[in-house]
Amino acid sequence: MNWLDAVILLVVLWFGANAYRAGLIKEVVTCAALAVGVVVAGLYYDGLAAQVFAFLGGDWLPKVVAFLLLFGSVMLLGQLTAFILRGLASLLLLGWADRVLGAGLGVFKGLLLVEVLLVVFVTFPGLGLEGAVRHSLLGPPLLGAAQVVVSLLPSEFEAAVRAPPVH
Repeated sequence: MNWLDAVILLVVLWFGANAYRAGLIKEVVTCAALAVGVVVAGLYYDGLAAQVFAFLGGDWLPKVVAFLLLFGSVMLLGQLTAFILRGLASLLLLGWADRVLGAGLGVFKGLLLVEVLLVVFVTFPGLGLEGAVRHSLLGPPLLGAAQVVVSLLPSEFEAAVRAPPVH
């Protein structure tokens, strides 16, 4: 177990605890935003990197910034939508079921976010995190479980995930 495993566990627990407080309604909307964010970022990050962030220099930095900006923008829009819907749905008192189901969905969302970040970490070795991912206890199994995430992204991401471990 390395430092990345501790970070992964903290992220997943944090998402679960926050989702427990937020409830199912907000979690469903933000999960949809997470999926849409991966697709949008995967489709448009390369063009955005070339047209807007080329001034950052290098090959990988503009791509990472573009991917994270697109992904983050969609997630932010999802949070705004969830806030509005939760306010409209406040008349429904789903109580404990809303919180418990929300926590389960939050853990799932946290795992999905971790998978997206792990895929980015191994795709762009310039970040210097590929070794930490490959040598962690949780990184390789989560990368192996990231087939849905990888299938939504261009082939360069899949090639990096399939690469042999760094020694």
